[in-house]
Amino acid sequence: MVIGTMRSCPGHSCNTYLCASPKYVAAFAEDIKKAVQYGNEVKAESICMSVSQLVPLARVEDYFNDQVGLPISKGSIDNFKNNACEKLEKIGFKEWAKNELLNSPVDHADETGININGKKAWPQNLSNDKVTLYHSDEKRGQEAMNRMGILPYYKEPLCHDAEQN
Repeated sequence: MVIGTMRSCPGHSCNTYLCASPKYVAAFAEDIKKAVQYGNEVKAESICMSVSQLVPLARVEDYFNDQVGLPISKGSIDNFKNNACEKLEKIGFKEWAKNELLNSPVDHADETGININGKKAWPQNLSNDKVTLYHSDEKRGQEAMNRMGILPYYKEPLCHDAEQN
């Protein structure tokens, strides 16, 4: 007979069972360290929304609370993003992405203006069919794009919209 669940998340639960005597408590999965923990799917979706789709953290929070019924804070979403960045840094993602873009037969470059804490910034992106690399700069144009460290060395065709304003 189950007399109570100690901790639970999708795919994991730890139950206390009452037998004749004594009481036995099952071990909990080693990767579950906190009483409330979000799975990789939730983390990935929130990162995709906030980074790839540039959805503000408050709107990502609202989406999970209102549409999914999962209470999650902006702080947690920001932590997911920061943890993912740390992991990508550890495995050398930026260097790998730069190499992929340098060796691509065709790349695409673009930029757009946004406000970060009330100050104008210019996210630059360079991509091909497999990878996209972003760089935020206080300036725009070729000078800013060159600071990504790829275009000065890239000798293949580059697609862009040639927007001048």
